[in-house]
Amino acid sequence: MDEYFCDAYPDPYTIDLVSEKPSSPKDQCFNVEIKHTETHVLNARKFETFEESKYHSFKNISKDEMMQETTILGWLSSMTVPKDAHKVMVAKILDCARGMTLWTHKDKRVLYIRVDITITIATEECHDNDDDDNDDIDDSDDNNDNDYDEDDQELRFVPASNSSIESLETVNEQEGCVNYRKCAICFEDINVVSVQMPCLHKFHKNCIVDWLNISAFCPLCRFLMPTEKGEKDC
Repeated sequence: MDEYFCDAYPDPYTIDLVSEKPSSPKDQCFNVEIKHTETHVLNARKFETFEESKYHSFKNISKDEMMQETTILGWLSSMTVPKDAHKVMVAKILDCARGMTLWTHKDKRVLYIRVDITITIATEECHDNDDDDNDDIDDSDDNNDNDYDEDDQELRFVPASNSSIESLETVNEQEGCVNYRKCAICFEDINVVSVQMPCLHKFHKNCIVDWLNISAFCPLCRFLMPTEKGEKDC
């Protein structure tokens, strides 16, 4: 299950930048800088990731053009942002732009917006096996898979250790920031406060605590939390 995060806000680095007052509201224009980050989870069993960030700048966008959804949709499409994330991201960026023109920056001619987009993509590693390969090698691989499946089955309903649950990080987002992320357990929106697993997936605190008291696996990527048995063995 892929996750999307979007936040749009007035660029804090240009807050003191001199910008003459517009002769009329229609004279306002926008400079928009977007940071687009993709985090790839390469293997759901053995937590491996890599992250790539790209920056996109859109300058001298007229107010009328900025307020059109098609303008922002064009940007997102050019950055290959998944279509199912477009609606909430467009709404977030438009809300920021409207707020700046109506209230916070209405006396500025040039308005600067920063947009942070993060997409987490879960991808299972795939290994293509040639059917003509040595049968002994194939049998060995099958045996290893069966051994792992048995261990996996044994751990499926083993709870995480109390110490690992208590050590989960509480994340306080900036008040008023909407992440457009849903808790994968209850499917309700995650608002200001969430709990972050070591694998970086976030959930409602009550949801993930209840889950980990039953299973030590992350419900999204199957990252394995420490168990009481594992800690004793160590």
